[in-house]
Amino acid sequence: MQFGNMVDLCHELHTRTKVDHERSDKLINLKLLVVATDQALWSKTIANFYFIFQALEEELFRHKDHKHFWCLYIPELLRCKAFEEDLHYFFGDNWSSMVSPSPATKTFTQHIHAVGRDNPILLVAYCHSFYLALMAGGQIIKSMITKSLGLKNGLGTAAFQFRTKSASQLKKQLKDSINGLGVDEEMKNKLIKEKILAYNMTNAIVKEIKLEPASFAGIVKFLFVFLIIPLVMAYIIYCQYCVYFSRH
Repeated sequence: MQFGNMVDLCHELHTRTKVDHERSDKLINLKLLVVATDQALWSKTIANFYFIFQALEEELFRHKDHKHFWCLYIPELLRCKAFEEDLHYFFGDNWSSMVSPSPATKTFTQHIHAVGRDNPILLVAYCHSFYLALMAGGQIIKSMITKSLGLKNGLGTAAFQFRTKSASQLKKQLKDSINGLGVDEEMKNKLIKEKILAYNMTNAIVKEIKLEPASFAGIVKFLFVFLIIPLVMAYIIYCQYCVYFSRH
């Protein structure tokens, strides 16, 4: 494997896994719409992704002095402590004894550790998948969760907040770090396969989420409060304006 030639690896990782990404998004977004209205489901879901980020960041820390991909370890980007803050909010002081990885999550974390042990350059696929996704859609998810669960003052959403640098700065730093690795074509192909595997393992976690009838009641309430009522109010205001202008 060669290092050193500057290429737009991030672009290739995105375009060459686009179909798999879109397929995964459809599944995740459908479940997220329901999970986001149920605090019990949401807290269990973020617990699973806490374990994923924990495994990834343990491996990034272990290789932070590597001569080639030390640059992937970006302290301001790390999410583990932020997830712990959210889990403390949802589960209380004893949160660590109340959360555990689901079977699919456990399989995923074991795989990440195996990658870190056997071929750590493949960790690039997970940095590209999880951190960039969090920075791209994190604010939308934060807003949705805040409204649907009635959260106040940013509590319970620390995982989606970047406090030392802006998300755009961190995004650029990470992308520059990945592109600067300059991996050869053989490794690019391996990274593509690893990224697709990451989507598949993420899908397996999402498929494990069991939805209860009460969860769907929550989404009806969410749509009513945050979609239907604003639309009705907008329509009433529009009608009032029409009446006003018809008289003047």
